[in-house]
Amino acid sequence: MKKILITCDTELGELSKDINNAFEIFIEGKVFDKTVGYTLINEIANEYKAIVTHFVDAYPCEFAGDKKFAILCNSIMENGHKIELHTHPSSKFDRRRRYLHQYNEKEQQKIIAFGKKKIYEWTGYEVSVHRAGGYGINYDTFQVLKDEGIVMDTSFLHGNEVCLYKAVLYNAPFQVNGILEIPITVYQRDVIYWPGIKKSCYQKLDFRYGSNAQEILSVIAKMPMDSIIILFLHSFNFLNLPYNFRTAKYGEITVNKNLIEQYHKVLQGLKQNKDCVFCCFSDLNFDEQYDDFLVNITQKGKWSSVLQRKLDKIINKKGNV
Repeated sequence: MKKILITCDTELGELSKDINNAFEIFIEGKVFDKTVGYTLINEIANEYKAIVTHFVDAYPCEFAGDKKFAILCNSIMENGHKIELHTHPSSKFDRRRRYLHQYNEKEQQKIIAFGKKKIYEWTGYEVSVHRAGGYGINYDTFQVLKDEGIVMDTSFLHGNEVCLYKAVLYNAPFQVNGILEIPITVYQRDVIYWPGIKKSCYQKLDFRYGSNAQEILSVIAKMPMDSIIILFLHSFNFLNLPYNFRTAKYGEITVNKNLIEQYHKVLQGLKQNKDCVFCCFSDLNFDEQYDDFLVNITQKGKWSSVLQRKLDKIINKKGNV
């Protein structure tokens, strides 16, 4: 069976640091009279008998308040879903250093120990899985995870420049220093532009950022049996978040109904696929061997209207020679 792991980075986000009600917006998803954050993500998953693993970024707790995070984590667990550790260290340790790999091994140990301790204080649960913010791990991270008693990591994203731990694998789990690494699932998208120009990229299974339900289901259908497949969401997944980098401010935040529909379509399609089963990280076996794989899809691309007009002029000019 194809093991489907639904993962959600449950976080305020680094751009929300100056918003007073950031927790309510980016984690709870409260916009006007709607609530479309982590609770809705879990409620929809419940409809399809799926489990969501929330990677909780604990580091803004001093800004947002421990009580809010305690309610968040316990609510997730009480409703049958999972929590694990997500590390965005800049909000607690150093605003100038966003990624875990920008800290030395001793500093990484302090960061991970802090997050693990906070979640235990809030819930009594000892986290066993880690995901670095921005996929920003390096080799030191695995030693720190081992020292802190965390047995799995899911930060490796093939082809991502910020992920400084490099591996020749794409999607197969592997071990580093006794830690089982579950790669964030990627596929290769080749976009063919006339006249035969090809652009390729690696894309994760994320219907908010770069993919859609139809493409995700098509890609999963092509993946081998017994593969481990990571779906990727954020707690603010169903929000429109217009951000002006010049003024460093958000515009009007609204609900994106299409993304809610996309989530339903993905889960419904997977539920109907007899080759797939929803599971969580505790269902994975260290002793199993997995073959690596990479699904490739090809699409026809369209140039921007300006570039297309330039190409048409060149074609017409050549035709008149």
